[in-house]
Amino acid sequence: MAKKQVQKHDSGQVDLSITKIELEEINYDLDSDTELENNTDLIKYEFNMIELPFFTKDKKVDEGRARKYIFSEKNQSYMMVSPSGKPGLISHKIPQEFDEKIFYGILKLSREQGGPEVITDYFTLAKVSGVHYNDLTRIKDSLERLSNCNVELQNLVYSAEHKMKMRGKEPFPILQHALTYTFEKVLKIPEDKREKYQKCFRNSKINEILVIEFGSFMYRNLEKKGFLYFDQKKLLEIKNATARKIYLMITKWKGWENKNYIRRSCRFLASRIPLSWESRNIANTLKSINKSCEILKEKELIGDYDFVKTKPVGNSYVTFIFNSDNNMVNSYNKKASRTTTGQEKISIHEVQDEFLEETQDNRQMTFFNDKDKGELLERENKLAEIAELAINEMSAENRDLLRKRALKHHQYEFDEDKVEKGIMTREQLTKSVMISIMKGELEHGKG
Repeated sequence: MAKKQVQKHDSGQVDLSITKIELEEINYDLDSDTELENNTDLIKYEFNMIELPFFTKDKKVDEGRARKYIFSEKNQSYMMVSPSGKPGLISHKIPQEFDEKIFYGILKLSREQGGPEVITDYFTLAKVSGVHYNDLTRIKDSLERLSNCNVELQNLVYSAEHKMKMRGKEPFPILQHALTYTFEKVLKIPEDKREKYQKCFRNSKINEILVIEFGSFMYRNLEKKGFLYFDQKKLLEIKNATARKIYLMITKWKGWENKNYIRRSCRFLASRIPLSWESRNIANTLKSINKSCEILKEKELIGDYDFVKTKPVGNSYVTFIFNSDNNMVNSYNKKASRTTTGQEKISIHEVQDEFLEETQDNRQMTFFNDKDKGELLERENKLAEIAELAINEMSAENRDLLRKRALKHHQYEFDEDKVEKGIMTREQLTKSVMISIMKGELEHGKG
């Protein structure tokens, strides 16, 4: 029996330097200005993704490594980011800095196209993401990671719909899917989508297009104003990933405290980026934070900063001083940031790494934690049974409506070639998609 391998990293604790804030319920009119809504240089950055470490700063992350960020053992709050174990993927790694840039590109295209679904091609995606088209394999790998990696948040996720941090376990997919279509495959899809997809083959160099859809929880938060505006180009110009993460977080925190300056201990910042706070690494972590502050000042993203190195060095802290520019973006972000997500003061107490191993038949990757895997499979099977039962109990009219939805669903289009290959009948495919739709609605409380 394989032994579970866990690596633990010490990290920051609760930061007592954070000002205690008296909270009161304030209702802001967050209807975006038309000019902001029409400015496609701006991307909408969702609150959870600002505050939490979706993209690891570890440049040497191993194949098959899952990372668990433990915020509080007492409250059982954690974030688990796991690579997919699906066979045939380019890699089995969690999202990194390159994937963050691709994500920014998708956010920008979403703003231009105006919806949760993005239709594009690899060349366009590379260009808007600020990466080279020559890195095509890595771009494909990135889309696989963003759409297949598993992100699980326990007692941690903020819901803009409910205006609170939610209790319980919540999956938080970054992308719902990232599908590729050749021109031949587009010709076989329903007519209402065919024309829209065909237009994307605008020249002979484009052999396939991408149809990308955001994760449903994240997109619901965007719809409910759970986001801040950022200039996508300015984010990509911050080449240092640590500086970029600090900039995202302090933009949220300065509005939350409603001040032109905020103070954070280096230990707290390290826990949130996250960077190592092991005794042998503290000196390098402090250098990294100081360098990041210099970058933000040089780019005029902050007015100034005061880095105070103390003895012992573990008590060092930074005061960020902000520009007083009240442009439309800053004014909106200042109002939106007053929303308390419940994540402002939390810190990562421990980081654990779990690893995947390849099974003997070489067909799939599996977690060492067989109990968790068994529970997940049991839950999926039970949900499928409930979904099928719910469909059977539907009225004929509602069942017919669900069938029509299934026939237009992206999963039906994507798996239709299985019918042509004789893997399944058309009726089996339709039923499978109907169950998948119903499962989704049951998971989000719509069933």
